[in-house]
Amino acid sequence: MNLVRRIYRAVMRRLYRLAGRTVPAALVPQLPSVDHRDYQKAWVDLAGKSYRMTVYERQRADGSKPLIDNPSPEEIAVALRADSARRVLEVGCGWGRLMTALAGEFAIEGCDVSEDMLRLCPPELRTFRYDAAVEDLAFLRQHAGEWDAIFTRGVMLYFIKDRDQCCRVLNNLLALSRDNVHCWEWPEVCEVLRAISASPRLVLHPIEHRSE
Repeated sequence: MNLVRRIYRAVMRRLYRLAGRTVPAALVPQLPSVDHRDYQKAWVDLAGKSYRMTVYERQRADGSKPLIDNPSPEEIAVALRADSARRVLEVGCGWGRLMTALAGEFAIEGCDVSEDMLRLCPPELRTFRYDAAVEDLAFLRQHAGEWDAIFTRGVMLYFIKDRDQCCRVLNNLLALSRDNVHCWEWPEVCEVLRAISASPRLVLHPIEHRSE
């Protein structure tokens, strides 16, 4: 019976992917465990404010341990150029580190769940608060296909433990982008994302594990 169930699920996953549709959570196989983090606790809840401000103080350009370019802004720009993207949205933009580097070439906007982080963005950057884990149908209707391309960096690892939530995030981002959604994540996170969504517009970019 277990073998029959596995074969059935494999066939159904294949059919969903051929149709370009998101694979339902119930059909996704168990994959290697990955580092999961609670996005609400870390970036939204008041109790996590000291954590996120400590992260900023450590990782900002003149902090005690500035972030290593992983990927570099140029790597992101290359991917966006391949899409012929002009209007670009970074989801999970934090304090605007990558946006600042890309703003000279693209009409870039950024969104984040953390109002604390958005307040740290340079005032010349266009930002807004948005929680991609929430199904805001009015927002999706208003902004469907508004951006030529969307990218994230180290964001999806916060959602992969809850497959329904992860599907919702991916579907939201795909709805907001005219073309591709680019995700730069650890290889094991990319593996989970590819098992969940077969959309050809979801472009996954594995990045190295580096101490941050």
